[in-house]
Amino acid sequence: MRILIIDDYAKSTAAKVVEFASRPENLYRPGSAAKIPGDTKEHTLQLGDYRIVFSLTKDPVSSEVYRHISMSVPTQGSFPHPAAITEILNLFGFIGGLENCQASVNQVEGCIVVAQSLAS
Repeated sequence: MRILIIDDYAKSTAAKVVEFASRPENLYRPGSAAKIPGDTKEHTLQLGDYRIVFSLTKDPVSSEVYRHISMSVPTQGSFPHPAAITEILNLFGFIGGLENCQASVNQVEGCIVVAQSLAS
């Protein structure tokens, strides 16, 4: 069993990640020359066994901006529990929980990926 603790440290660190990701120059714009958010420490947060990567991602076709999170645990073949994902979504400003997001399992990278339009 993994425990997720949302304390003052988690809240303040998540706020710093959101602030960094929200700067226009730090928007993730997918493409061959883009730096992957998970490779940038300012986009990442480690809470116990949970690794969270947050970005604001600009769709290159529609120009729509999405909140984007990937969340993983260190055990290969294991994924975060939906309750833990929901708490992290709240921490990063997602609205309406998983039911109001696009979510998928990335088996190759071993993470759960969640996106939500800022227009939501």
